[in-house]
Amino acid sequence: MRGAGAHFVCIAIVLTIACVGQAADELKTPTFEDVLNLQYPGSPEISPDGKYVLYTARGPVWDDNEYRTQLWMANIETGETRQLTYAKQSSYGASWSPCGKYIAFVSSRDEKSQVYVMPAFGGEARPVTKSETGIGSYAWSPCGKKIAYTATDEKSARQKAIEKK
Repeated sequence: MRGAGAHFVCIAIVLTIACVGQAADELKTPTFEDVLNLQYPGSPEISPDGKYVLYTARGPVWDDNEYRTQLWMANIETGETRQLTYAKQSSYGASWSPCGKYIAFVSSRDEKSQVYVMPAFGGEARPVTKSETGIGSYAWSPCGKKIAYTATDEKSARQKAIEKK
């Protein structure tokens, strides 16, 4: 239990460092705009080797008048952070492959939610599902070579024809 508590404290510190980014001597009363511009961290996932943590950060995108969630990674030892996704749609539900070399996540970049996979330490994300209805949830196989996912049934050709009328 002692180790689990230490990991929790370490993750909390990393997320605090990643999201605050302001020195103690620069503290001021936040304005209304400061509060609206906050990035909200969530959904931490520790890497299989225990050296990194994936997390989401949700914040405003004023040009599009919406909030968007992107994926970030923090080095637990150094506190160094970097943004992993920059998509026009939110990215969420991130998980490490069992070997720790890949990250899977969900995004609706092409209208419906799909699972994307990207190299953990640099590279483009690519879709690995193509569900007409979008996916509900997913999980890595123990070997890390397959992903299982849930989705509602796609409409039959007959149902699609009836809807066109």
